[in-house]
Amino acid sequence: MGAGPMSGRSCKETNVRWILIALLAAHLCGCSSVGSTRPMGEAPIDLTGQADKWTGTWRSPVGPCMLTVVDATNGVLSMTSTKPLGWWRWSNEILRVYLRTAGDWTYASVDYSEGTNACFLWGKVANADSAILWWSPDPDKFKPLVEGGTLPGTIEKMIKKKKQAQPVFPILGYTPSGEPVYETGVPGGPSEPFTWALDVPEPEMPPETDEEAADVASGAVVEAPPMSEAGAGMSGFGGDQITLGDLEPAHYELIAATSNGVMFAWEAPFVLVKESARTDLGYLRAATKRWMREQGQ
Repeated sequence: MGAGPMSGRSCKETNVRWILIALLAAHLCGCSSVGSTRPMGEAPIDLTGQADKWTGTWRSPVGPCMLTVVDATNGVLSMTSTKPLGWWRWSNEILRVYLRTAGDWTYASVDYSEGTNACFLWGKVANADSAILWWSPDPDKFKPLVEGGTLPGTIEKMIKKKKQAQPVFPILGYTPSGEPVYETGVPGGPSEPFTWALDVPEPEMPPETDEEAADVASGAVVEAPPMSEAGAGMSGFGGDQITLGDLEPAHYELIAATSNGVMFAWEAPFVLVKESARTDLGYLRAATKRWMREQGQ
């Protein structure tokens, strides 16, 4: 995906569940958020020689993800999350993350530049002691600066996707327990009855393999901070999408300064804790299954 400027589309709803959901809460529920039209920062971080600091399988309050370096010179990471769709069937989601600096600060920008509410989701980040901390921008602090023209950007209302209406099928009859049985009505073929209660079945957890059991035994499971602590700074915003435009060095100095108060959810960073240096899908799926079992899923 490119990292250049975008057209006037306003950051995208997603079905990614495991990672960044606290950061994406604004896009899922229609709360206010601060995005940008391009990756934040003035210069990319050169990750040559420090890739090990970022790569691996990371654990968060909302599930594990895998980070790998795809372009060390330009500071580009690939973030992968996965979820089971059923026995031996998995769905993977891959996003690009751009690491750039401005002054003494490091910014991470996640590419959501396609689809509804397109933008780059960004935050101030720090990586130390096998933990990544992400501080989200505070919409209440950025909004007046954009409204007054101090920072370039736009303010729009979030675009909510319409919920798809459930299809209506004729009722063939009822089960002994009283549930209606519907007819699918497939044109040109036999109709398949199904129970409405099973319209969207929960994915069935694939069984644990011997290799996954060995992974668990080989190292202690890393616990991530609870959502109440890591995601508290994401709640309470009110409905606008604030999208920053092209920023000059003076704009970054203003963002880092405290003249307008702290511009980020400073007391409630989103935290990723490194669980393993492994970057294979097999380990990520095993980590995801362990996390789901811990959540009672």
